Amino acid sequence: MSLRGSWVLRMMAEADLVSEGAVIDDKGCLIYCGTTSFSFAIEQDAADPRDARSPDKVLTLAALLAADPMARLYAVRAARREAASRAGGSLDVAYTDLRTSTRLEGGVVRMRIDIDVHAELVRLYDRIERA
Repeated sequence: MSLRGSWVLRMMAEADLVSEGAVIDDKGCLIYCGTTSFSFAIEQDAADPRDARSPDKVLTLAALLAADPMARLYAVRAARREAASRAGGSLDVAYTDLRTSTRLEGGVVRMRIDIDVHAELVRLYDRIERA
C-alpha cells in the first residue's frame, strides 16, 4: 500500500481540535498541565486508488499515521501552541505523551490523537538571568 503526498497533514489540519488545561502552582513553580485532542475520519481515497477500499485497508492507514514522524511532530507542535495560548505565557521544555486510537463507526474509520502536555511557564526574570 502506498500513501499520497500530504494526505496526513491535510486530514490533521481539517480535524476537530479540542484543548483543555490549566496552570497550577506547584510550590511556587507555575506548571501548565493539559491535553489537546485531534479527531478525524481517515479518508479511504488516501490509499492508492488501485487498492480495495475496505475498512481493513483504512485501519492499516491509521496505523501508518500513528507511526508517521511528521504527523506526530505536527500534533505535538499544535498541542504546544494550544498549551502556550491557554497558559498565557511562554513555556519551558514541554513534556508530552501522545496516544492514538481508532474506531470503526458506520463503515468510517475515525482516528483520535491525544497529546498530554506538562510544562513549566518561563518567567521574564528567569530569561534575563539566563542571558
